[in-house]
Amino acid sequence: MMKINLLPSEYRKAERTPFIILLPILAGLICVLSAGAVAGYVKFSWRAEVEAERVQLQGQMRQKQPRLNYNASLLKEEAEYKKQAETISKIASSRILMTKKLDELCNLIAEGDAGQHGGYMVWVEQLKTKPAKRKRGRKKKGPQPAGELSFSGYVLANNAPLQDFNRFHRAIKDSEMYREQFMGINDPKGSVTEFTDDKVPTKGWSFALSADMTDPAEIMKTRAKKRLEAKKEARRKRK
Repeated sequence: MMKINLLPSEYRKAERTPFIILLPILAGLICVLSAGAVAGYVKFSWRAEVEAERVQLQGQMRQKQPRLNYNASLLKEEAEYKKQAETISKIASSRILMTKKLDELCNLIAEGDAGQHGGYMVWVEQLKTKPAKRKRGRKKKGPQPAGELSFSGYVLANNAPLQDFNRFHRAIKDSEMYREQFMGINDPKGSVTEFTDDKVPTKGWSFALSADMTDPAEIMKTRAKKRLEAKKEARRKRK
């Protein structure tokens, strides 16, 4: 049966929202509020944990900072020492050790012709070196001399001083020192000189020798090549 309410709207009884509609609305509101509460709790609790960890790590960083600075200074000092060592190596590889050349020359004079004739009686009056002339422009192909070593004096002998000088000159060219450290030497020249000081020997062959010195960098390359060949030969023999 239909009911018609003829009362004005202000006198009518208010209609309640149906329970079937109100229930989902309440459930949704509760879910939203719960999710907000959980999100707020998670946000602020995690933030507190992260903040505490950050403070702890900053404290550890401050404690370790002096060591880190010290390590950084050591690394910088190590880099500087490496640069210095490289510079020293470059200088050493391009330097000609004249004291070593003089020592080797003295040994050659004292040892003689492989022990067959004993040492040579050589009187060196003058010894000098001259650096290589670096010309501008196009460079020549092949290894260039690093300078010139020249020395002059007498090969003393009572008889046939020229023969002693020839043996001395040949011994220089056959020596390991010459093959490794020199590029060429001038041909034998000179003359017989007789001494009047009543000392023996009474004669001597005057000489003036000059030899082109090999670039130290080329010497280092040759030595490295020999070491490599020696290692290969040793490995071949072991096999």
